[in-house]
Amino acid sequence: MRTLLFGFFTIFCSVSIADTPIDGLQLYLNPETGEVSSKNAAGHIPLGTYISAQALIDQQSAMTGQLRQLQARLERLEAREDGTGNATAVVSEVVKPERGSVATVQEQTPADAVAVNARYEGRKLRWRSVDGRYSVGLQNRAQMRYSTPFDDSPRDLADLDDTASSYALNRIRTILSGKVIDPRLAFHIEHDWNESVIRDFFLTLELGDSTSLWVGRGKALYNMEFWISSGRQQFVERTIAHDLFTANRQQGAQLFGRLFEGSPADLSYTLGIFNGRGGTDNNNDDDFLYTSRLQWNALGGPIARAHSDLAFSRTPRVNIAIAALTNRSDCTRFVSGANSCRSLPGFTPSDQAQDGQFDVEQAMAELRVRWNGFSLEGELNRKRVVDRILDLEDPRRRTTLEGGFIQAGLLPHGLFPAVPPQLEFGLRYASVNQGDYRGSDDAEEISGVANWYIDGHENKLSLEFSRIDLEDPMLQREGSENRLRLQWDVRF
Repeated sequence: MRTLLFGFFTIFCSVSIADTPIDGLQLYLNPETGEVSSKNAAGHIPLGTYISAQALIDQQSAMTGQLRQLQARLERLEAREDGTGNATAVVSEVVKPERGSVATVQEQTPADAVAVNARYEGRKLRWRSVDGRYSVGLQNRAQMRYSTPFDDSPRDLADLDDTASSYALNRIRTILSGKVIDPRLAFHIEHDWNESVIRDFFLTLELGDSTSLWVGRGKALYNMEFWISSGRQQFVERTIAHDLFTANRQQGAQLFGRLFEGSPADLSYTLGIFNGRGGTDNNNDDDFLYTSRLQWNALGGPIARAHSDLAFSRTPRVNIAIAALTNRSDCTRFVSGANSCRSLPGFTPSDQAQDGQFDVEQAMAELRVRWNGFSLEGELNRKRVVDRILDLEDPRRRTTLEGGFIQAGLLPHGLFPAVPPQLEFGLRYASVNQGDYRGSDDAEEISGVANWYIDGHENKLSLEFSRIDLEDPMLQREGSENRLRLQWDVRF
């Protein structure tokens, strides 16, 4: 409100001063003699009008009177506070004054109105309340992809027979995020138009300098490959090992924060408890999914939630993390879409499994590096699934899956300044061993990518080539296929 009235005061002063006659003395310079006088003659240079002291005093008195009127108005507005101590919002408009008059303000006081400012910044349309208690950012995202001969990662040899080249809008999202009531309380909502499902809906409350509480539906902070948005990945899509090991989206709560900041023992931590049936399915028993993650920020603090070193870090940055989870449910893997409780290849489908049929235990180790345009990501996973309804002697009762990936990227501009800073190249290797008794095929992926960052990760083009090898350990059969994908990912 004070900012608004200060703007009105500026208008008042401009109108009043512009219409007030000024008594002053016009002076001129004789360039030949250097003399200054009030007489004008040919060749003399005007120096301007010099106002008398009395005229300045009169103007100051007029402005002081106007300021007192505004101060009285401000006191009346501040007196209109409700019983909770919150000022009643006032929507005001400046009325253009007639010549020689002072600008006036007409007030309207609709119930529960809040004055806001709006602007487009950082590829988001942002609204912020004048009192700073509320803010909203609106952003849309589109991911357009051409792929041949298939797009999704194949899981068995039969998938290699797909020969359908396609263009698809893989992701069409609308995101709302901001602050509500208190600057410490943030919200995030993400809607997927492809499946018409709300993927994220959560609140985050800062409990202190080192701790925050997350509650709602969204990504479980287990492995960074999934925690990083698909639009801020280095490659067109996550690795062939990804959906077998990730905790994906869940409904529940997690506590995260940072300890010993700036010291050699700089740590980031996360503890979570969730329904354990994915982001859209409710719990069907009394069991929960528990997650834990501990990250050592060995050099340079926590690395941002994005692949690539677009900032060309001047000093090395290194993060090392370990994580674990345990869950009892009818799910053996998760996806982000509707019906997010799914099954691993060769396991009882989740819609046919009994409640609590599977015990799942996982562990993960992770490495991330950034330095002068070079980036490195690595992840190792081990997952054990126990089918509780099978006999103890059945070799399928316990299945162990192992997998991981390593990928490196380089923006050559960091070494060769003549190369445009928007260009990046990357290489990736990923593998999965899905166990020997479920009829699941082992897989390997070798991929290369070239990225052109039009506006960082907010607007980029990617061209990716992959070689995918599958092996059926029971039938002793192998198969391979190449894949090409071209993608434009943009936020607006």
